Amino acid sequence: MKRMFYLLAGVAILLATSCAPPPYNPPMSLELISTGAKGHFQVELLTGYPDNDYINNSQAWCYNVTVLAEQGDLSHWCLDLCDEPEHQVLSWSGPAERIEHTAPIWNEGAYGHVIKWDGTTLGPGESAVFCFTLAGIWESDQIEWFASDGAPWGWEDPQFADTGWTVGPSCMPFYTPPQSYNLTISSTTGGSATATINPTTVIGPGETKTILEIPADTTVNMTAHAQTDYEFVNWTGSPINGVTEASTTIVMQNNYEITANFKALSQPPITPPPPPLTVGWEGYPINNLPILAPWIALFTLFMASMALLVLKRRKA
Repeated sequence: MKRMFYLLAGVAILLATSCAPPPYNPPMSLELISTGAKGHFQVELLTGYPDNDYINNSQAWCYNVTVLAEQGDLSHWCLDLCDEPEHQVLSWSGPAERIEHTAPIWNEGAYGHVIKWDGTTLGPGESAVFCFTLAGIWESDQIEWFASDGAPWGWEDPQFADTGWTVGPSCMPFYTPPQSYNLTISSTTGGSATATINPTTVIGPGETKTILEIPADTTVNMTAHAQTDYEFVNWTGSPINGVTEASTTIVMQNNYEITANFKALSQPPITPPPPPLTVGWEGYPINNLPILAPWIALFTLFMASMALLVLKRRKA
């Protein structure tokens, strides 16, 4: 029993670790606390690690910036981010009037796109925390920072412009989540549709349903079912727009919106009944021969009798 328990426990641990994101271990050789070349400012990566959100596939970085100079203040500072591929900044915070994610600033020593906190009000000996969140989870590397007291010529001013290196996001992705897509299927009046992945989803007449997070490259089998007095016309929507076969498949390589279209069957023309035959002031349908036969016979006998009477009078 103990062997079986240990075996099951080992399998569970193996499965758990195989599904978990890899551990994030920034190189220990990188400096977490960076003092500028001129000693005016200091930039420190808080906690020594970024905050990786594997559920939302995002990464947050926070820095504590301190003014070391005995005179002057921090007007703005920026971090040099990746230019190719360009980092997507989701949010940022910090005591600044403006926060920008902009193209390289030629006179501030930046080589890639930068995130810039502008209009800060830190004085000598003061410090504040500045954070930003990127889409994706990236490797750590050395990145350059620049800080200034807002002198007219920025980088070229010898007074309080300073630069240094700190730990930040590199251009190399650290973790790529499994790609998945959503499939929205609609069915018009007159029929239903089924999408078979696991389990089967049924879309009734006039309904719309969305199947979420289908793994990329999954094959989805779809079938249209027409109701009585209706027929299937076609599928509309990429990638099977115009397909007329009721049963078809798609391979999930994007988010798709598909519609199964139906129409009513054309009805044969209805032949109107023949007009009624009128005898006297009463109308009798022409197919009621049992009712008309005695009258026809009586009329024929009357006409024959009248003809014989006329012939006899002529002979006399």
